[in-house]
Amino acid sequence: MRIHGGRGYAAQPPRRHSVRRYLSTFGEGDGALAGKHRAVVRAKRNAADYVQRNIIPRPVIDPRFEDYEKSGLQFTVEPDNNEVTLVVERP
Repeated sequence: MRIHGGRGYAAQPPRRHSVRRYLSTFGEGDGALAGKHRAVVRAKRNAADYVQRNIIPRPVIDPRFEDYEKSGLQFTVEPDNNEVTLVVERP
């Protein structure tokens, strides 16, 4: 997942196998900048594995969620603790 705040900064969560993510902008655990944000969600893919097995992967989430212009994922960060739920759909 990547978050774009429109001011030239992007927040990105650490890569974990959990569904819960904590955003960082400049350093580990510093959070996202306050304000309105757009988000994209990209499924983790191992391209080398697909090449080795000679398969074409099926998308696990609708491809529109991988594009800021199409995802429709938006939220506002307040200058306090925030919890945001982003809902994506299968293709």
